[in-house]
Amino acid sequence: MTEPLVRVSNLVKHFSINKGTIIARQVGAIKAVDGISFSIDEGDTLSLIGESGCGKSTTAKLLLLLERPTSGEMIFSGRDISHFSYKRIDWYRSQTQAVFQDPYSSLNPRMRVNEIISEPLKAHKRLPRGEMKSRITEVLNIVGLPSRAMDMFPHEFSGGQRQRLAIARALAPNPKFMILDEPVSALDVSIRAQIINLLKDIQARFKLTYLLIAHDLALVEHVSTVSAVMYVGKIVEMALSEDLFSKPLHPYTKALIAASPRPDPRKRGTGNILYGEVPSPINPPEGCRFHPRCVNAIKICREREPILHEENNGHYVACHLDFK
Repeated sequence: MTEPLVRVSNLVKHFSINKGTIIARQVGAIKAVDGISFSIDEGDTLSLIGESGCGKSTTAKLLLLLERPTSGEMIFSGRDISHFSYKRIDWYRSQTQAVFQDPYSSLNPRMRVNEIISEPLKAHKRLPRGEMKSRITEVLNIVGLPSRAMDMFPHEFSGGQRQRLAIARALAPNPKFMILDEPVSALDVSIRAQIINLLKDIQARFKLTYLLIAHDLALVEHVSTVSAVMYVGKIVEMALSEDLFSKPLHPYTKALIAASPRPDPRKRGTGNILYGEVPSPINPPEGCRFHPRCVNAIKICREREPILHEENNGHYVACHLDFK
């Protein structure tokens, strides 16, 4: 059996809450990510979905090594990157790139396109000037932009074109793994499909592995191999995307799908509407973290935290309810 390209085990990230000016003492912690595990096979896409504040973006920051984990393992290509020294981070970052949500703020407005795309090449590849220009022209062509774009500034492009530039920058060092943080949510509806199809074509062409963070469940269902649903720092359900959207098990997943616009009436969700607010990650509820909002909650839900377990073949859920 082939080893997955990315494997995360019991990943935890708690942010300390300190009190005091001169002598600071910890009075609590924000449990942003609280013991999650998943893996991504090479060439596949895993999507993290859930409401704002559930820990999706923190997970992405951990995998980009912008934050260090409190505990747990992050394995990439057989190497534990959790405690990489700063010298070894360079190797990992040459293999891992990101495309962010807002193409208007993720590109430096004072830099020309050739400078923007050459940044990761200068940091990781150190190519001669002629080869660097050739690589910039190549990635611009891959994302559907002409070579003359390299002499222009970001403000001269539309939102969709800017996101193509962001994708070109991410592709430049020839990575294996890309983290897509809401890559189309800031774009007009009319061009979202173009960017989604571009990302799928690039993945197929270069055998890229994606971690997708998204609120748009239609996008997740369309592009993902596996989907994982997060709630207050925990993964509550994970399965092949086709199985998760056709036969969701967790009440939270059912509610998310029911609340999502679905053009096909045969695919509309049957879950209950979500009421109430997401609990604070500083002091999450005892037992199941979803029980205060769950209409199916029983006594054990308030007393004992459910463990993520395999309910069906490859379909994992963290819930005390009987699904048989």
